[in-house]
Amino acid sequence: MDESTQYFFALLRSFLKETTPPKAREVEWEKIYELARIHFVSGAVYVAIQKLSKENQPQEDILKKFKAAFFATVIRYEKQKEMSGEITEKLAEEKIQHIFFKGSIIKEYYPEKEMRTLGDIDLLLDKQNQEAAKKAFVEIGYKNISSSKSRNCWVYEKNNLTIDVHDKLMYREINKKADYIYYFEKAWENATPIDRGYTYELNLEFHLLFLLTHMAKHFYSYGCGVRMILDMAVILNKFKEEIDFTYVWRELKKIKLDIFAKNIFSICKKYFDVDISKTEKDENFEIDDNTFAMISKYIVEGGTFGFNNRNIASSRIRKEYEKTSNRKLAQIKALVGTIFLQYKIMKEQFPILENFPFLLPFFWVVRGFLCITTRRKRTVAILKGFTAEPSEAEEAYEVMKKIGLF
Repeated sequence: MDESTQYFFALLRSFLKETTPPKAREVEWEKIYELARIHFVSGAVYVAIQKLSKENQPQEDILKKFKAAFFATVIRYEKQKEMSGEITEKLAEEKIQHIFFKGSIIKEYYPEKEMRTLGDIDLLLDKQNQEAAKKAFVEIGYKNISSSKSRNCWVYEKNNLTIDVHDKLMYREINKKADYIYYFEKAWENATPIDRGYTYELNLEFHLLFLLTHMAKHFYSYGCGVRMILDMAVILNKFKEEIDFTYVWRELKKIKLDIFAKNIFSICKKYFDVDISKTEKDENFEIDDNTFAMISKYIVEGGTFGFNNRNIASSRIRKEYEKTSNRKLAQIKALVGTIFLQYKIMKEQFPILENFPFLLPFFWVVRGFLCITTRRKRTVAILKGFTAEPSEAEEAYEVMKKIGLF
């Protein structure tokens, strides 16, 4: 990890711990800004920068970029806060029980909650309440822009902000180690009513288990960025004395994510100096330098959800490595699987297939046409990845093994 990347983490550590960052030495502020941008933590980094003396702050043009990102983050936070309030009010009025989860809850734990960026607001409802919820959302000015029974998710938009309304916490498996969909169907059993009895909140341990599983899902697909690791560090830093880790580790072992969690907690300690000594007695959380370097490269280069500079082709080839030791065959199978997506994935993109599955070949052609005409640059980049040397896919495969997902 070069000096600029190390200083990027020093700034985030300062934000989390609410301390003054160390003096900046020979760092590339342009690189630090780019890392902050792709990982959606520019506002948090700017808060830390403001604690530096003027001579240690970045040059004016970079500082302006950070400042603009900071104010954009604050404005978005205020809009989403208003959005959450109006949704809570309307659903309570209609007597519809609901649970906010992921970022809209985690932000409340941040030292400065405005700095935890949110793409969408995530909300959980019982399936039988989806139609009533749709009517309620429309009445307060929301537009249903996407719905998919196969994804168990309905998306609503208002004023360029979106809310994802789920009827399940998990609707895709990660690997074959455990039934994650079934396990997280217990959400309502692990939630407590607040605010007039219609807004529910997941208990801390169950939400932590879900967040670790959600993180594992991102690792397993295209990657996991720094913001997800920061989220975990924020939770550990704030609640390590309150979390029942005896229960958490017992459940993690059930769903085969205990090794993954130990690695993530170790990374939180390395990146953000979070004390993890209370998480489990008599456990050695130290991660060896080689594993840490390998996983860090995967995280840092991935962007917020692993899409930035992450070769999508390499991720799909890596998944084929689980089935064959023949690297060339893995490349070919991954390419064919990318061109001819499985029915369960295609019906998410083209919901009409739920009722007319025999149209699958036709929609393969439609998707191919769209890829060539409207997504040409991205399509070419992905296809090039299938003909490149498979070193990145092999590295990602090794990361999955090291972190406990294979």
